[in-house]
Amino acid sequence: MAYEAKDIDNKDSVSYYPRVMKSSVARKYTIEDIYIGQKSSFDVVITEKTIDSFSKLTGDYSPLHTDEEFARRTQFRSRIAHGLLAFSYASALVGMYLPGENATILNHNAKYLKPVRINDQLTITGTVSSKNDISGKIIIDISISNQKGDNVIQGSVGVIVNTPPKKGITMKDLKKKDLKLDFKGKVVLITGASRGIGAATARLFALHGADIIVNYNLGKKDAEAVVADIVSAKKRALPIKADVTNKTEVEKMVKAGIKKFGKIDILVNGAMSDAIPAEFEKLEWEDFQRDIDVAVKGAYNCIKATLPGMVENKYGKVVNITTIYANGTPPTGFSKYVTAKTALLGLTRSLAIEYASKNIFFNIISPGFTDTDLSAHIPDWYKKKMALETPLKRNAEPLDTAKAILLMASSFTDYVVGNQMLVCGGSVML
Repeated sequence: MAYEAKDIDNKDSVSYYPRVMKSSVARKYTIEDIYIGQKSSFDVVITEKTIDSFSKLTGDYSPLHTDEEFARRTQFRSRIAHGLLAFSYASALVGMYLPGENATILNHNAKYLKPVRINDQLTITGTVSSKNDISGKIIIDISISNQKGDNVIQGSVGVIVNTPPKKGITMKDLKKKDLKLDFKGKVVLITGASRGIGAATARLFALHGADIIVNYNLGKKDAEAVVADIVSAKKRALPIKADVTNKTEVEKMVKAGIKKFGKIDILVNGAMSDAIPAEFEKLEWEDFQRDIDVAVKGAYNCIKATLPGMVENKYGKVVNITTIYANGTPPTGFSKYVTAKTALLGLTRSLAIEYASKNIFFNIISPGFTDTDLSAHIPDWYKKKMALETPLKRNAEPLDTAKAILLMASSFTDYVVGNQMLVCGGSVML
């Protein structure tokens, strides 16, 4: 029993035999590929073996189909094929050619116009007459004709075109993707990078291949020491002084960094004036304004200066450093600090939505209490108390936050937009 498949759309002709008519050769049309008027057809020869096999499969051993002597005495004068046998090839058409392996037949109807006899060559043709893109359902008109061109069956089938199963990612696929914590060829600008979290972040980025712009305002010697340490490891870094609250100084810093390294891919806004607690009654608005200027205006100035290059390069990552105090209950005396950092949180999330379509990612790292120079005023007994209240039973170190910043700036977070990562050892509230 040979099949001659003729895909009218592609005007090709391929011979198939039963043993190879499996999903490996089936068409794989999706609902988007299908259009009204689309056709496909194939030929099949009905033999005695075909009829006998169908009888065995269905249990229909009616002598009209299986007994030549009996059939000769009927009006048909010879054995004829089961009516459903010929129409069953509509299933082959749907499952193999149109739409192919994504199809499931929902319903069908048929009119049997003429008998199908042994040695008849049938042409089974399907034509798409209806399509619903939303439901994925189509109707295929079925026409089956013999070698004389006579229609022996007319009908239709309702079909749903299933969504193809998603192909899981393979190890081979993973090797082709940028899935290494490697920043070779990337340029990173880190504000407030002379000490603490900023300095640790600068060193860690450099360790992973990035070129570093170490921003400082007052800590010149500290910044130069960070750069010297990076250079000693045969990496590239540049210290640049700039008050982030001063737009002109920030613009000069960005121009100098681009002149040195050619671009800026990643911006980390970590600059902050101080984290010294003070009672609200003793604070003036100027105190609040100073923290807001450094945390929010400083980030604003740096983003404004680096964003055009990121837009032009169609890539950029901006990581803003806030605090877990913006999420939980802050300790007493941190009203101005928390106010400034909370405002930075809002700015980040707003810009994340605005620039996601440009392949520029804004995200947030919010550390818990970290033992740095900013917290040098806190007594040791209180630091120990905070450590005990943390599930990890220790306070954060600058490297803990630096590692989170690198992760957020890496290719591992290329589908992370406006996200806030809490680096707090499991403790959101003190």
